[in-house]
Amino acid sequence: ILPGAFGGAIALFYLILASQSISLNQAMAEGLLLGRFPDSQLHWGVNFSTLAQVQWSIVVDQLISIGAVVMLTALTVLFSISALELSTETDINVNRELKVTGYANLTAGLLGGVPGSPSLSSTLLLHRMGAQGRWAALVPTVMFGAVLVAGPAMLPYLPRPVIGAVLM
Repeated sequence: ILPGAFGGAIALFYLILASQSISLNQAMAEGLLLGRFPDSQLHWGVNFSTLAQVQWSIVVDQLISIGAVVMLTALTVLFSISALELSTETDINVNRELKVTGYANLTAGLLGGVPGSPSLSSTLLLHRMGAQGRWAALVPTVMFGAVLVAGPAMLPYLPRPVIGAVLM
């Protein structure tokens, strides 16, 4: 529902702009649109050419914290899997789920993301809606991928009032 409402609000915003004969350049000048970001502010993951600039002593100092994040993520996966097994009354291959989550987190880390784990509420919602297998998760994955690819080009045209409404 939220993505549809967000898209509808953006469409309504642009309909109002068109009805008032306000151009995109004028809307951007008046601060109605998010506007352009300098290229230096967009982060696209690990740039291997800058690894020489890493202060490895700080990374070593944080190894205990990094280990804690890894262990907490693994525990979260285990708890989520146990809750899913009980809620759906099915057996889940815990080893496979831990491996998949580990690979996903390694990929996310290389791309500048944060650690993640299976979403209990989303998985239960899909299960109760009758979704079978992992194909149901492909739709949001494709949508997030499209935003990742087209996002930087689309950011300047997002309406500030809509973003403000979502943040509130």
